[in-house]
Amino acid sequence: MLKVRERIGISQLLRNQIKIFEDGFIDVSKLLFFPNLLRSYLTLVLESKLSNNIDKVIGIASNGLPFATFVSSIYNVPLIIAKKHKDSVFLRYLEENIKESNSVISPIYIREDLIKKNDKVLIVDDVLRTGKTFLALSNLAAKAGAKIEAAVIIASSRENISTARTDTQIITLFKL
Repeated sequence: MLKVRERIGISQLLRNQIKIFEDGFIDVSKLLFFPNLLRSYLTLVLESKLSNNIDKVIGIASNGLPFATFVSSIYNVPLIIAKKHKDSVFLRYLEENIKESNSVISPIYIREDLIKKNDKVLIVDDVLRTGKTFLALSNLAAKAGAKIEAAVIIASSRENISTARTDTQIITLFKL
């Protein structure tokens, strides 16, 4: 087990890899340059803040997918990938819309056969900006009858955390 001082050092090293651009874009991609450290840090944080009572992890096919894969492997549970497209007309999907802007609405899908009623799920995403993706993933899980145990967000600005669902525990690794 890492000492507190070492844990703080790892946290700061990883935090220093996150870049915020003038337009508000939060880039966490360089965290993936340190996979072993990131996995160790995720394990420490999750062990201290969350039970092991997770059946599945849900991530969205975008920049957050590598992080969802890490968390899925830590818990040794299946990873459900929400996508912005359907893979086949022969599969059944749950669908939710994300309001990207005033004039753009994008659907996301989860295969119906991958998530079951009463599954205990953990939502994982790289960045919480507006909370729209998180809410859509939460709604998809709810449509399946799954129970959302918590959400793990790699990075978020403090003001954005309050825009997400308040009834779900949100674990943020790096508050910016």
